Amino acid sequence: MHIKKLLLMVVLLTDNFMFGQPAITNPIDYSDTLVRIYDRVITVNDFIQRSEYTLRPRYCRGETGNDKKIILNSLIAEKLLAIETQNDSLLLNNSAFQNFIKGRKEQVMRQILFQKEGVEKVVLDKKEISKFYSLVGRKYSVDYFSVEGEEASKKINDSLANNIPFERIFAAYYNQDSIPSKTIEWNPSDNSKVQKAIFSDSLEKDQIVGPILTDSNYYMVIRINGWTERVAITERDIRNRLNDVTEKLTMDFAVSNYSNFVNGLMKGKNVQFDKNTFVKLTNTAVQLYFVSKEKKKDAFTEIILKDSPQEKNEQINFSFDESLEKFNEEKFCTIGNETWLVRDLRKEMNTHPLVFRKQKISKDEFPEQLKFAFADLIRDKYLTEAAYKNGYDTLQSVLHYTSNWKDASLALYKKGIILNEIKNDSEDRYDNLYTSINNLIKKHSDNIEINTELFNKISITGIDLFALQTNVPYPVYVPSFPELTNKNSLDYGKKLEMTYLNKN
Repeated sequence: MHIKKLLLMVVLLTDNFMFGQPAITNPIDYSDTLVRIYDRVITVNDFIQRSEYTLRPRYCRGETGNDKKIILNSLIAEKLLAIETQNDSLLLNNSAFQNFIKGRKEQVMRQILFQKEGVEKVVLDKKEISKFYSLVGRKYSVDYFSVEGEEASKKINDSLANNIPFERIFAAYYNQDSIPSKTIEWNPSDNSKVQKAIFSDSLEKDQIVGPILTDSNYYMVIRINGWTERVAITERDIRNRLNDVTEKLTMDFAVSNYSNFVNGLMKGKNVQFDKNTFVKLTNTAVQLYFVSKEKKKDAFTEIILKDSPQEKNEQINFSFDESLEKFNEEKFCTIGNETWLVRDLRKEMNTHPLVFRKQKISKDEFPEQLKFAFADLIRDKYLTEAAYKNGYDTLQSVLHYTSNWKDASLALYKKGIILNEIKNDSEDRYDNLYTSINNLIKKHSDNIEINTELFNKISITGIDLFALQTNVPYPVYVPSFPELTNKNSLDYGKKLEMTYLNKN
């Protein structure tokens, strides 16, 4: 039995964190197909993601059989609306629509590239797992402080090498009587660099750890005061801790593997920004980032992003492109022997909105953070090219993922058309929508196949949850829930046979 949450849970999924996620990067298992409508399929995984990783409307927010039926009918309705709209040239020729779908596809292709070049090349040493396992039960009591800048970090390193006491080093940077203290325990979701520094090897009392680069240009220095030990006793605790350790080590090595891959890919592609142009772009961007709260959106973007929480670092992306047009033919940067003009930057930004590494940026550090955002966009361009070269754009998982976003977009577009046919704001507008959906279901009923056996096995929760990925151009994990029908019966279609699926 699930506890109802009064507050919305927002799940943040890191860019590279694949473990425990519904498998975007794995091949589609069509024996998991829940619904087939012509050439479209809805898998069990699709059903779970769209019902659990998005906010459902009040009328199907529960855990009952009727809630499940409304969810399934809504997903089927989305596919039917997409089918009815799939030849709409006005939308299909919309450049924002094309760029959005292309950007979504390329984002998941880069994630698969990480999976292939990072995760799948990890070979764990049992001794390393054993050593790490023996340390993660510790809960350290520490004193700590942070300093800004590499120069300060070097000075602290020199002081530590000369046996300068921890208190004197702290006093050189802070006018405080007491040094901050806290406890640090094993938590894979905490700062990975601090976790690695603390739990990768056995530490001693009074040992100094650091300076550790914890954030862009910030370094932490830690002194170990002592620790307590929590021993895993039950079989479940032992298994969970072993899984956590294995997962953490795998990710650490995967990130290292991938960093090596990226470094090899970018070898000889040093980026040099044109100083004059960069100043102009920075002056334009900083006004949008810190002043403008309005986002210029075309009709398509308005539909797609409606009610979707967006990070502040996306605010400039809607207006930035138009603002840069006057600089089109100016030199933006050189990448090795290649020269980019501002128009080349704008072209890339159409499918890859800028992503800032930090969520809170001061005006003083904005130019540096903008430079990082540009550099990350350039790096991702070459990673995307590598993914295309490997044929990842033809993988079933990529085609299915892209199709789901495309169909969700087509359905939202069609929903807007249906609702706009009724000019008043009364509930008649939604009655008209529901009637249209029922008519579509009747029209296509003979071509809707439902695997009722799989459907009956699915369990859902009533927890309000919204999933976002971090450090990616498109943070919303799955399309918003399709509020298209409140129909709670499955009185149409035909049974989807497992034997039929296995033959295809």
